[in-house]
Amino acid sequence: DEDAIHNLEHGGIWISYKDLDQQSIDTLREIARVNSFSVTVSPRDANDNKVAVASWGRLMKLETVDFDSIMEFIRKNKNKSPEPIAR
Repeated sequence: DEDAIHNLEHGGIWISYKDLDQQSIDTLREIARVNSFSVTVSPRDANDNKVAVASWGRLMKLETVDFDSIMEFIRKNKNKSPEPIAR
């Protein structure tokens, strides 16, 4: 968690998940691949929802992987942080 939070400080986006099927995990990994310099994806048992998408000071919780909503969150929130350097 500490490394992911540090990435948020630099404008990154952290997508964490729990209890997802493989297809949903693959979709999250594809989102990270196309945003490879700004998005981190990791499993996280401490989540209280199946998917959490975080940026500095913002959090979106989802029960399913919604590709369009996640991509819009990334577009709106990437680099809105104290030290924005994400690409």
